This record gives sequence, C-alpha cells and structure tokens, in this order.
Amino acid sequence: GIHKRAMRYVFQVPPPADEAAAGLLPMAAQFGMRSLLVTAGSEAGARPLIEQLRQDARTTAITLLPAQYYVPDPLTHEFLWSATKLKAAAADILATPADARRSADLLRALRIVGYAPKAFVFASVTDPDFVKRAGRDAEYVLGPSPYEPAARTAGNAEFVKAYLAKYKTAPNFYAACAWASARLLEAAANKAGSLDQEALRRALATLETESVLGSYNVNADGA
Repeated sequence: GIHKRAMRYVFQVPPPADEAAAGLLPMAAQFGMRSLLVTAGSEAGARPLIEQLRQDARTTAITLLPAQYYVPDPLTHEFLWSATKLKAAAADILATPADARRSADLLRALRIVGYAPKAFVFASVTDPDFVKRAGRDAEYVLGPSPYEPAARTAGNAEFVKAYLAKYKTAPNFYAACAWASARLLEAAANKAGSLDQEALRRALATLETESVLGSYNVNADGA
C-alpha cells in the first residue's frame, strides 16, 4: 500500500510481507493435507494472507475453509471459545498472522480443547518472544523466516563472516535489510554515475540485481 501513494523515492528491498506464505500450500499438498483455515484478530489482518493463499490454492487440491476471527474472553483474556470453534472446523492446517503473544495464547487454548491440526503455521514463530511464551508447545510449529544466515544468496556468506567478526553474533533480518539496502544504493550510484536524486531514482527503478535477501526487481512504483 505504501507504494500506491505518491512516494517517488521509496523502494522496497525485502520481499513483500504479503508473500510470506508463498510455497505453503504446495508443501502441504506433498504431505497429503487437504484443508487450511486462517484465523486472525480481524478481517483486515487476515486479508493479505488469505489473498496469497487463494492464489496458490488454484494450483493445489487444498481447500481454503472460511476464515475465523478470534476474540479473547473479556475476563480471562483466553481464547477457549475461539479454540473450540477452530476444533469444530477440523482443518488439516491452521495458519495465523498473529503476533508472538496472540499466537502463544491461541496455541495454549488449542491444547486445552484438545485440537492439534496436522500443521500449525504461525507468522511469529521466529520471534524469540513466541518461544519464551509458548514453551514446549512451540515444538512442531512452522513459520516463514524472512532471512537466515545460512541462506545461499549473493554475498551472504561474506556478509555473515564480516558481521560475526565485528559483532560476535550472527546478523538478523534487520541487519540483512540494512546491508542489502546500502549495497543496492551503491549499485544504483554506480549505474547512474551520479548521486543526483532523479538519476538515482531512475537507476533504482530499473536495476535488476541480487542481494543477501535475494533478487531485487521493482515495478514502476518501487514495490
């Protein structure tokens, strides 16, 4: 949505968050799963995930069940009522874009009502707070990771080595974004032969290259 506004100098380096679920349905189909249900706190929160899955569903035999929206109990703040409804739907795969706290609370409620689908797919599983809150319930939960130090992307091995030497810890997604952005700006400046703003914009709009985050290729709006 950012790129649909009049922001001519904003360019996107990491892949769009809307595509975080790409590959989920083909992978699930390989394991014989047949149905998927998205649960979220609101229709707006679920929409990007559902739209991505709906596109992918055209090429698989997996059925997308109607989305369900969880509502915590006003007194206990638990999700038992929502978990009971999810259990009744009996989807093979349960996916949610919820944050770490909501995901952990939802997972706890599902355990209480005795519902364990064949796959949990939570967007927040790489958040350390999720593991801290969910504890042992976090086992076997799946989710997308926006960046991994072991990724075989262009220049990533050298980037990780240099980062470890300087900071004594592996780089995370935000460090990778910063590095990729700086290198792409460098490539754009080399292509433009100038630091002039309009020249840089034209270069970034037409540049096609690789970074530690993967391929860089944007549309006319910078998305």
